[in-house]
Amino acid sequence: MRWLFGLAFLGVLALILAVYVTYKMIDIPNPNSAFEAQTTTVFYSDGHHVLGHFALQNRESIPLQQVPRHVQNAVISAENRTFRTDSGVDPKGIVRAAWNNLRSDSTQGASTITQQYVKVLYLSQERTWKRKIKEAFLAVKIDNTLTKDQILEGYLNTIYYGRGAYGIQAAAQAYFEKDAKELTVPQGAVLAAVLNSPGTLDPAAGKASRTALLGRYRYVIDGMA
Repeated sequence: MRWLFGLAFLGVLALILAVYVTYKMIDIPNPNSAFEAQTTTVFYSDGHHVLGHFALQNRESIPLQQVPRHVQNAVISAENRTFRTDSGVDPKGIVRAAWNNLRSDSTQGASTITQQYVKVLYLSQERTWKRKIKEAFLAVKIDNTLTKDQILEGYLNTIYYGRGAYGIQAAAQAYFEKDAKELTVPQGAVLAAVLNSPGTLDPAAGKASRTALLGRYRYVIDGMA
């Protein structure tokens, strides 16, 4: 029996070494080009009336200081309640998702805010195990490279909110016709709730969407308490 324990120990060491080597070998890639550009607003010659908005994405980056604390907390409540303390990944969530994936033959995620940020900024949207593994390693590396506030700022400026709006500033304009810095607690919670499924939780999509949004909204508010 002793040799079995020895073999198991060597297996664990080999796994740890493989994880370490993979982590060291993965470099942070260049951002996807769509997220390097912002919306350009073109005015008529009078300088006041807008001719149009032009961009690959409807997005305007703003510093985290312009996002109210309650809006930040709403997003953390909705998407990743361990964000401030985790290492970029959620081991419990990964195990839970892996079990569900084995039972349903799917690629369900257990993405933290950092993982979501990595996915939209650096990776493709393909739903494969290879991409998920790379996403996890990059998330840990990003978590060790940037501060939590830097990650949250990047996330809030890139994530999709529906209605063609990328980032919290564009979302605030699309849903409430105001700047992100003016969002109230309920409005911030609505936008955070929408993140889970922008296409089906948009209150303008109909009664079923509003009902689903209300349930998600309550989840967000409860997590902020």
